[in-house]
Amino acid sequence: MTTIRSLLIETWVEYGFSTILVAMRLYTRFKMVGGRLQKDDYLMVLGWAFFTMMSVCAHIVSLNGDNRAMTNEQRRLLPSDERDRKILGSKFFLTGHLTYVSTIWTLKLCMLLFFQRLTRGLAAEKFVKPAIGVVAVTWLVEFFTVLFSCHPVQNNWAIYPDPGKLCTHESALWYIVQVVFNVITDAVIVPIPMPIVIKAKVSTMRKLGLVFLLGAGIFVMVAATLRVVFVLTNAAPSEPAIWAMRECFVATFVGNAPMIRPMFTRKFYQGGYQDNDQSQGYTNGSVPLDAYGTGGSKNATNRMYGSKAGTNVDIESDSTENIIESSAGGKMDHGPEFGIRVQHSVAVSSHTNIPSRPSTMGDHNERSSWSPT
Repeated sequence: MTTIRSLLIETWVEYGFSTILVAMRLYTRFKMVGGRLQKDDYLMVLGWAFFTMMSVCAHIVSLNGDNRAMTNEQRRLLPSDERDRKILGSKFFLTGHLTYVSTIWTLKLCMLLFFQRLTRGLAAEKFVKPAIGVVAVTWLVEFFTVLFSCHPVQNNWAIYPDPGKLCTHESALWYIVQVVFNVITDAVIVPIPMPIVIKAKVSTMRKLGLVFLLGAGIFVMVAATLRVVFVLTNAAPSEPAIWAMRECFVATFVGNAPMIRPMFTRKFYQGGYQDNDQSQGYTNGSVPLDAYGTGGSKNATNRMYGSKAGTNVDIESDSTENIIESSAGGKMDHGPEFGIRVQHSVAVSSHTNIPSRPSTMGDHNERSSWSPT
């Protein structure tokens, strides 16, 4: 198997798995919230469209090459048919680089919009909008750096005479700007949900699972750094393309993993999420998003929504996605043992001391808190 053939196979395998991940996300979301998709769901489809275009570009560049890694004499003596192929490859290299930037930054925005829902009403929410601003500004700078660092633009696919390193994709400028902005934006995004994880009253193993699920953006940082290192040390035209595919595949996994997690629970297939949506008053697309296992307390509903003589009962909820934990005792088929929940209702406090007395209702304010189920 030739190197080019193996790279093409890897390109489409990674694209295929990424497409499956996006499809799984959409299936999960449709099953759980019907047509009430959120902004990040639609942006994920846009990111997949950019990824599709980038995959086509990577395929064409791998087959045709581009205008890099040639001496001026080699350029002058290049046969016309090979010249035409390299011109075509160079045009698609530029297009592919632009769609790569758009793919990665769209996926970053998807994560931020998800975190915005996750942290709504909590202290961490104030960091989301500034982070969105950082992502937007860095995307514009990166996009225009790629597009306009070579003047005139058509020199990006010039063959002879040598148009210079900025126009032959050999300049470190593109890749240094790219890796710096990639690391900066991911360093801003990854810590946002961590206060929620730290405060979660769950076992250490489950907390580590959440750190992996919500903080996997660090793997994108690693992939972005490796991409730049290997591209700058390898002149092969297929090298930037295949590393862009690898990074986008990792980013697609990271962006979809929290959303497809419910597919790996019995509750998802037993209608538990729909039951919650019907019986627990979730509105506006607010339903449980994730569950680790299917075990829960038999009395979870009573503890959260019921009332007992001599006890104080708090019904805690808000328009946010809460990380929740059930009590250790008992099991039930439709109660999440642990997960991320979107819910919307009103906090109500009930205090009863004597069974015959009606409870006094009060504190009808909306507030955010950690709630057991």
